[in-house]
Amino acid sequence: MWWLIGGLAAAWLLWMTLRPNPEVAANLEVLTEPAAAQGISRFWLIDIAGNIVVFAPFGAAVTLAIQESAQGTASAQGTASAQGTASAQGTASAQG
Repeated sequence: MWWLIGGLAAAWLLWMTLRPNPEVAANLEVLTEPAAAQGISRFWLIDIAGNIVVFAPFGAAVTLAIQESAQGTASAQGTASAQGTASAQGTASAQG
């Protein structure tokens, strides 16, 4: 599930970067004009806060996906190891 969310976040980021700059600027005027009236610079609003808002969901989804994959791999290896030990014990007792 997290890989899907990470993929969707990556697609969203790609879509945003491929949009024409005038269109993006026009869409952001709704945020930048009131912020400028409050004394917040465009740099802090778009470049700092905007990047955190944009990249935090992507980073979180990829991190959780990697953790989930690692846990799934570890449990699969543990199961295979337990099955291998049981079959080795069964073979030893059948020979014994």
